[in-house]
Amino acid sequence: MVEVRMNRASMSRPNLAAAVDAPVAFLFAPASLWRRATEQHCWAQARASICVGKSKTGKKTMKAYKPYLLSLVLVTLGLLLNHTALRAAETAAPSACLAIACDGSPPEQRVLFDQSSTWIINQTRAFHTNRGRAVYRLPVGSAQLERLQFECNLAPYRLEFSADDTHWEMLASRAGDVASKPQEFTTQDVGFTAAQGEAAKGSGYAWLRFRPAEGSREFLQLRRLQLDVRAAELPPGFVRPSSLPMASASSPESAKTPVCTRAEMGADLDHLTACVKRAWAYAEDKRAWLGLDVDALHAAALRELDQVHDADGFFFLVQEYVGGLMDGHAGVQAGHSSRGISTPYQWPFVVTRLDRRFYIKAIEGECGPLRPGDELLSVNGVAVRDRFETVLARSTGSTPAGREHRALGTMRWGAESQLRFEATRAGGTNFTCEVPVLRGKTAGEEPIRWKKLAEHVGYLRLPSFSQDMAVWEKQGRGTNALQAALQAKKATLRQAFTELKDTRALILDLRGNGGGSDALGHFLGHFLCDTEAHPIYYSLWIRPSEDLAALPEFAYVKQMLAAASNPPGQVRLLPEKGVQRYQGKLAVLMDEGCFSACDCFLNYLCVAAPQTVFVGRPNGAGAGAPRPVVTLPHSKMVITFCVMQVWNPNGQLIESRPLKPSVPVKWTVDDLRQGRDPDLEAALRHFSGH
Repeated sequence: MVEVRMNRASMSRPNLAAAVDAPVAFLFAPASLWRRATEQHCWAQARASICVGKSKTGKKTMKAYKPYLLSLVLVTLGLLLNHTALRAAETAAPSACLAIACDGSPPEQRVLFDQSSTWIINQTRAFHTNRGRAVYRLPVGSAQLERLQFECNLAPYRLEFSADDTHWEMLASRAGDVASKPQEFTTQDVGFTAAQGEAAKGSGYAWLRFRPAEGSREFLQLRRLQLDVRAAELPPGFVRPSSLPMASASSPESAKTPVCTRAEMGADLDHLTACVKRAWAYAEDKRAWLGLDVDALHAAALRELDQVHDADGFFFLVQEYVGGLMDGHAGVQAGHSSRGISTPYQWPFVVTRLDRRFYIKAIEGECGPLRPGDELLSVNGVAVRDRFETVLARSTGSTPAGREHRALGTMRWGAESQLRFEATRAGGTNFTCEVPVLRGKTAGEEPIRWKKLAEHVGYLRLPSFSQDMAVWEKQGRGTNALQAALQAKKATLRQAFTELKDTRALILDLRGNGGGSDALGHFLGHFLCDTEAHPIYYSLWIRPSEDLAALPEFAYVKQMLAAASNPPGQVRLLPEKGVQRYQGKLAVLMDEGCFSACDCFLNYLCVAAPQTVFVGRPNGAGAGAPRPVVTLPHSKMVITFCVMQVWNPNGQLIESRPLKPSVPVKWTVDDLRQGRDPDLEAALRHFSGH
């Protein structure tokens, strides 16, 4: 029998069949179809083996395959005839290539961080439908595009090309109805049309976008890209093929932190689940109140392990597990350092989500033509909704709205040092613009502000309950250190209430107040509530566990483990001298950004000042003394979650039970565009009686 094997990534099965059925046409196209097989760095191979049997059946088979043997001989002859011409062409125009190991290793980091004109967007090495995609902009100058090699697993994908990040063309794809084998990897080899080559030479760049196919349910992983060009002078970052080893998709230098085996990652997840059940204060309550099933989260994470191929991927998987706990105080600290999880840059504006669309809410830096009310469509080629969904899955929050609020803030941070936004404006068309990033942390905490409004109404903005961390750390983090670290804010609040004491009503703006120290809530309560009639600020119940007892500050928990009962303990307001209670009416502006110590204060206010009017949207509803209880044995990730339950003075749990506003307010796009504050306007209307 005759067996002809052609292991070529650049030829699909239909093309191979056509070549065998039309040997003459195939012979006269050897330069285009077989050129890559003569280059040193080509992975594709072509081989043929002939086995002739002695049976009658074998003779018949041999006779049937004689035409194909002839075509094979002709093809081989064609290769020999063209070899000299190919070598001459290579000598005249040396090949160059840019190889990228898409796994966070040094080759990729060199491309992403050493060249300002090349970057990667939302690259997590594991893509899921509508969650992840990679976009590269490669500087090719005046070089001629030759081909693109890429290695990915056998899952549905789309690979697209553009010379301007606007007009995209399909280069290669794998249909969603083709059987997937996500654990197997293959190398694909695609070429470029003359028009695509000219377009890239005109702009000087080749844009490549790799993403899952529409409707795909499989995880997709991109391991490696290599772009080959022909140029007299090498473009930035390109090297001669002979100087770049092709056997490995990533450099051994990338393994600063060894990647855990599947068994080790599974053991880490087992350890995490056991600790969550044993030490998490809200394990039973979340199941009863929200229907949360920790075992289901564990099982889902185990199913995804086959799609995890590096330390970053496992970190993101654990983030999704912890996000599913719906504990806004929970968090994951990575056990390794990697640029793949680094987010040093920030968008220069605040984003809000209205009716499932994303808009600029406030400007914090240079934004070019962008302004509040503009709808954001994409950033660096990635749809904003896709970026949001990716971040949302890894975010924590005690309520769905609180989790979305957290994701909108986190979404602004990333590794992109350049930002190209596509946006649209009411009554206009889509437009694109590049804006600079904000580097590092922002300028600092928003200051406390106050002023007198019309009709003798006062306004007080308190953005945070946090203490001065530098003072607190310097003085030893104890009780006295905390009071010293709060002195500046206390002095400012005293001044504010002194200047606003003659107003008939006060609007206290706590929107976006993510908490801090409960001691500042105690202090504020003395100005606004009858603290003698309501001396209990909240009650605490500690979930005793060996995990918690292992922390030095909770060594006393060992005694609680042996105790017959463990009732909640009441926490009374700290005394404060020289505070004069405000006598006017009170309205509080709140939203899903109110969290932690701010939530505790809001709950106390509901009980101790029941006439208070709450305006806006439900709060984030999270309270519970978070502590880093779990260290995963293999990946060394540290997991934080609540170890105490917090009850308001009426005996109601605060966690995941948001307060309903007396005056609910919903923002509109027109509010953003016209610079209105509908929350503040609603509070003023309430006091004016309209």
